[in-house]
Amino acid sequence: MALKAVGSNPIARPTWIFMGFFSKIKNIFSPVGEKTEKNTKKKRFILTDEMLEGLEETLIQANFGLVLSKDIAKYMLKVSKKVEGAESPEDFLKLSLKHFLDKFVRVRELPKAENSLKVITLIGANGAGKTTLTPKLCKHYVDAQAKPLLAVGDTFRAAAQEQSGVWAQRAGVSVFQGAYRSDPAALAFSACEQAEREGCDVVVLDTAGRLHTSSDLMQQLQKIIRVLGRYNKNFPHETLLVLDATTGVNMMSQLEGYKKFVDVSGVVLTKGDGYSSGGALMSVLNKHSVDILGVSYGEGIDTFGPFSTERFLEGVLRA
Repeated sequence: MALKAVGSNPIARPTWIFMGFFSKIKNIFSPVGEKTEKNTKKKRFILTDEMLEGLEETLIQANFGLVLSKDIAKYMLKVSKKVEGAESPEDFLKLSLKHFLDKFVRVRELPKAENSLKVITLIGANGAGKTTLTPKLCKHYVDAQAKPLLAVGDTFRAAAQEQSGVWAQRAGVSVFQGAYRSDPAALAFSACEQAEREGCDVVVLDTAGRLHTSSDLMQQLQKIIRVLGRYNKNFPHETLLVLDATTGVNMMSQLEGYKKFVDVSGVVLTKGDGYSSGGALMSVLNKHSVDILGVSYGEGIDTFGPFSTERFLEGVLRA
């Protein structure tokens, strides 16, 4: 099937399928995808069936998923004459997508370190970026004038102990480490004891990377959460699934897999400076009611911040 905009030459699939995301969109919308209204400076955007079909296919290739891609295309048609402030197809696309995504993207902050000790547990697959994210969350609390404790719950990877120690020093926080191959649940309990002794405000607990398909490893994770609950019925305050923003469609299976075993209170994204597969994130958020509590978007200790729909779309559109 060839895709074309009305009045233009056909664009064969092999020509545009390997283009960047927005390059494809521009080919879909141009050259007659927009026009200026008579007697006004406002522009409106004309969407044909072929354009919508091309848009759907482009969104699917960006990992938005079939259902969400179709819903977005329908929404774009609905608002094509109503989006204000759009001067180009790119503006129209950004504004329309932002309006659509904001309907189900839920953003909230990390719990404030006040009144009582807070415990945040990070969970996720191998390579998701938990070990480098943990000190960034600690630095977030240091900047908020709080006293965090970094607890290294990955006791089965010697490199994690060393790496966390280096990062903790950079962040200027205390670190709690157990013996190699020690029980991570016992470590979590002891970390809470030390945090209270030292007058800490928050414990940021890293855990070992684990596949959600491994029943033994997931039961070990359940034990960590259960033991924290025995220490204090309110612990942990957050159980955050760390998702690599470049993972793509595997995000869905990771979230659904972890939710079968533990109460996932929200997600934190890593590698947020590369949203090439970011559509998968939107597919996940559209299907599951889950909050985003922040994004790590670089290598430095200060590269953690709130999720921004605008920044997300810029990343996807650049891809």
